[in-house]
Amino acid sequence: MNHPVDRSYRALLRVPTLARVLLSMQIARVAQSMVGVALVLFTLDRF
Repeated sequence: MNHPVDRSYRALLRVPTLARVLLSMQIARVAQSMVGVALVLFTLDRF
């Protein structure tokens, strides 16, 4: 007998390690944005 597979976002967010992956992806996006800001600030300081 086949059991129905729940293919919703709720089921996806119940995966135990997914929260850690999503958090690390968000931190990486913030860090990537800060590189551009740091480059502008460094350039303004030097020139």
